[in-house]
Amino acid sequence: MRTTTLLTTVALLLMVGVAPVPAGIFSEFEAPTYTAGLDIIGVDGWGQFPGTDPTGVVTPDAVSGFETVLSGNQSYTVTTTTDIIAKEFDPGTSLDLETISWRWLIEPGGNGFGALYFSSDLAQGFIDGGIQANLDTTGNFDLLGVGGTIVPSQVPVVAGVEYLMEIQIDFSDPGNNFFIAFATDLTHGGPRLQIIDLALAVTNANEASMAANGGLIITASTPTTFDAIEITPEPSTIGLLAMSAMMLGRRRR
Repeated sequence: MRTTTLLTTVALLLMVGVAPVPAGIFSEFEAPTYTAGLDIIGVDGWGQFPGTDPTGVVTPDAVSGFETVLSGNQSYTVTTTTDIIAKEFDPGTSLDLETISWRWLIEPGGNGFGALYFSSDLAQGFIDGGIQANLDTTGNFDLLGVGGTIVPSQVPVVAGVEYLMEIQIDFSDPGNNFFIAFATDLTHGGPRLQIIDLALAVTNANEASMAANGGLIITASTPTTFDAIEITPEPSTIGLLAMSAMMLGRRRR
């Protein structure tokens, strides 16, 4: 009886939003795992993307002059145009209808781009989709999809402004996988904006293969700071988990 009551209580708290579901931390760049003033290659699963020569630094770092911190006590700043690094998803990571979120800021005066991509096979160098903060040409957030196609949006990006970024991937329709992206201006308390209303296909990928072989890639052509990279269930998924817990409780009575 106590087990049934506990399960039902937890389910109800989840549904009304009183008990938050813990975020799946992908990388938050905090000590003691990460050390301010050093790069992150070889730390916590981060590695060099094939054919690149990464250079970046955990901030704050008075020596390099990169001292931006977006969350907690430390962040990570991509400092050179050749800095492309990647990290595999943890084993068992669920990606379908999950939200990949992170915080980033193109350093003031920047005139290039910052980007986060997701890959279904890091070893092969695949890039299946992602978001670019593009100050090179469009001045907007752009999405990257099938075949490296870049689709511009009408959502502007501004150097020196911190954004919360979100990607939601949907694998529910095999052969027609897609993702949707959102941006929220945290500096000015702006609304959550859908970056583009065009869903882009994810090439040659399914949830199982992406979770087993894929990961995330971060890069930039101008100094860009990243932080608080997380993978969390979307609200409807949380609701389904709560409903399942309630049903389980009923069966055990």
